[in-house]
Amino acid sequence: LADGIGELLGGCVRNTAYLPPEQQTWRLQPNGGGVVWDRTLHDLDLLRFLLHLPVRAVYGHSGRSTLAAAVEDDLLGHALLAGGLAIGLYDSFLQPHAPVRVELYGTRGALAATACAPGDQGAELLLRRGDDVQLVPLPSINAWRAGVANFLAAVRGAAPALATGADELYNLAAATAMHRSLQDGS
Repeated sequence: LADGIGELLGGCVRNTAYLPPEQQTWRLQPNGGGVVWDRTLHDLDLLRFLLHLPVRAVYGHSGRSTLAAAVEDDLLGHALLAGGLAIGLYDSFLQPHAPVRVELYGTRGALAATACAPGDQGAELLLRRGDDVQLVPLPSINAWRAGVANFLAAVRGAAPALATGADELYNLAAATAMHRSLQDGS
């Protein structure tokens, strides 16, 4: 499908959902909580996984906190990947009506995945070229079970790991930079 959109020009990730009361625990605490550590970290990881490009710089802005005064619960930012590719990010604990969406824009078309968070119903992948929009069939899988199955296969040496400890350290560094950007505007 990536060939179908041509050379990649940019994209955006919208990782939004209302944070239900039963999850308003550590996510709203000042040390380790906030939308960066629960949503943005996964955005940055997904971008590296899908595009095989490292994150070179991040910048973010957060407005007022609604759920807890001590942490950000809404973030608008961007990630600059290797080669100068810019990806917009919008992460929020406050949006009950905006499903998770990932978009990639190319010279010949665009891909848009909607309602694509684990557990979402009705996930769709659209390939758009001008006025032509095609629904791309998606396999029905349980993302959590597939992840555990891959982990077990990797432990047995039967498959490569989807992510390594080094990947996670890199993602943690990128999320830390985003958190710092929210704090001091750097």
